[in-house]
Amino acid sequence: MGSDRRFTDYVRRLQTQRPLSKASYYCVSLLGTDDGRIESGCQTSFRGYSDTKPKREIRTGSSVILERMMSGLAVIGEPALLVNTKEDLFIYILFGGHGVIVRELCEKYFSEIIGPKETVYTRSKGFLSVKNAPPHLLNRAPSKRLRMKILKRDNFRCKVCGRSPANHVDVELHLHHVQPWGLGGITDEENLITLCKTCHDGLYPHFDYSLFSLVDVEPAVDLAKRRAEYLKGITNYQRISFEAYRASESIKNQGDSVRELKSKKR
Repeated sequence: MGSDRRFTDYVRRLQTQRPLSKASYYCVSLLGTDDGRIESGCQTSFRGYSDTKPKREIRTGSSVILERMMSGLAVIGEPALLVNTKEDLFIYILFGGHGVIVRELCEKYFSEIIGPKETVYTRSKGFLSVKNAPPHLLNRAPSKRLRMKILKRDNFRCKVCGRSPANHVDVELHLHHVQPWGLGGITDEENLITLCKTCHDGLYPHFDYSLFSLVDVEPAVDLAKRRAEYLKGITNYQRISFEAYRASESIKNQGDSVRELKSKKR
């Protein structure tokens, strides 16, 4: 009980302490999944495009405006821990969630997270590393199940002209990537829309951003849902991190016991 209270006090201190003078900071996130995986991310900035097909954005971790980042996360109910020292970092690695971390520590211990990565953009979660993105997002063709889901969502009619095969025998329905797959667009319901062949063939430019307004998905930012998912991610992460910590302490204690026995034998 006492250790839990001390840990809570440490976390509160990191949420309210002052930054180091003239220091730069990165914002990193550590969350857990239901199946026991750790998902990590950071605030990034554009660094160019990949040489792959399809072409995708290369992004790398970038420093943040500290006060704006801390206050912004607090407003949406996701307060960050401010990490100034290695001791602070230890608490953050146990706790998870958002960490605004002094640059030197971030570059030393989280170089893989903040390093350059090929990414895809999602309207609901922002930029995701291609390495960690669900495989179906990267497929060019939607699965049969996803295709039917989009057609049902759009009432089996073109979202531009409104025509449907039920009323017009000449209508052929297509699924269109609003952000084209060749430009890094994902294959998911938030980037797919039903168009008839006529509207699809006549679409110009092919990447017409205004079509996103016709995609019937949940709002890109649902703060209540986002916060619930965030808190669940922290709970999952802490289960993983504390199990790992207890396991390391057990191994350490066993090592101490072995060394003590050897010392007695001498």
